[in-house]
Amino acid sequence: DVSGAPVQVDLSRYGVADLDELNQVTGNPASLLARKWEHIKAIANDYPNSVDEQTRKAATFAAGQPPALQERVFRGAIIGGKIGVLQDAIANKFGADQVDALRADAAQLVEQELKKFGNPNQGRISKVSGNSAGDWMKFRGSITADGQLSDMLQGKLDVAGTQAFDATNHEEVIRHLFNQIDLVPISLEEFRKASTAELPADDNALLDILASTDGIAITANGDLMPMDRATSGDIGLITGELMGVLGVIGDGPQKNNYLKQLEQIRAKRKWTEVDDISFSMSSRWFDRSLVLEFLRDQGYDELTYIEKVEVENGALVSEQGYQGKNGVFAGYRYGTVLKKDKETGEMTPTYTRKSTSDPFSAQLEKYLNGGKPVGVHAEAYMARIRALETQFNDWIR
Repeated sequence: DVSGAPVQVDLSRYGVADLDELNQVTGNPASLLARKWEHIKAIANDYPNSVDEQTRKAATFAAGQPPALQERVFRGAIIGGKIGVLQDAIANKFGADQVDALRADAAQLVEQELKKFGNPNQGRISKVSGNSAGDWMKFRGSITADGQLSDMLQGKLDVAGTQAFDATNHEEVIRHLFNQIDLVPISLEEFRKASTAELPADDNALLDILASTDGIAITANGDLMPMDRATSGDIGLITGELMGVLGVIGDGPQKNNYLKQLEQIRAKRKWTEVDDISFSMSSRWFDRSLVLEFLRDQGYDELTYIEKVEVENGALVSEQGYQGKNGVFAGYRYGTVLKKDKETGEMTPTYTRKSTSDPFSAQLEKYLNGGKPVGVHAEAYMARIRALETQFNDWIR
């Protein structure tokens, strides 16, 4: 357009009437936060060159979340970018006045967001993670589990000419990384990079040391979190993961750390004693590969646990080693059987129902997948299954 007049755009789609106004919106975090998410998403999609890399990254990450969470995730990521600027200023020892100004700006945005949407460490949104989650995690880490601003935003960290934390103190290092860097939970590698303490080279030995340190929790995957954060949030999910790993880990500091986490959860909320929890082999709230391990110990060697049934050339080819809670058990009810092809008359391998000398094994497999034993011996089968359930409860504890 050589007339000099602003280029018009669709007001209903973008929330602005022309490109000049659109560029003003995308160049200012405060303006972005004042706009509707649907407008921002359309701008980032249709005019990608009008937004900077941080905004584009935030919009792309948010768009990949469930629709009900997208706006909050985008807004949090934008604010997280501001928190990142503050972190860099602290790390690079900028002047106190500049740091205070950045802190006040970030704290105001976080407080406003907290009042508008609530604590991001609670509910479904607390589970948001993944690639490109860095700025979102910085925002989430700026708010404590009980809905308070982090020490950094409250100005409680002494950063005048020194580091913002004691890099020789294991608990302080983990809390610093958790609250102020996009690593949730913290890997051993990241901990080693940030710590200046003398550490053993062996990862398992280091985990033992950290597991014995007050204020530190070891996750079910072997990562690190502050104890108060690890024992807050979705208690049912956390407890299921802890109980799953307790069934396979040996005695020692790491197991004691998992038990301590359960004690912390129990102290915060009314909780059932661990010995009173009833484990069912057909339940899906814990790692069901533990059921497979138990049953193989009982002699059910043909049983396998897979994510889904995949068959090629009449044979089960599903990948082994699945450890989630939504898989299926296989091995006894169906298998590779040679059957005569009606057209060619040749015997060909087919994955189908198979006969077995022990019909109970097939009924047990059916039970593990949510069914019930049937037939004239159904009651006898259930009696054997109940006996196995009792043994399983003893075994997993």
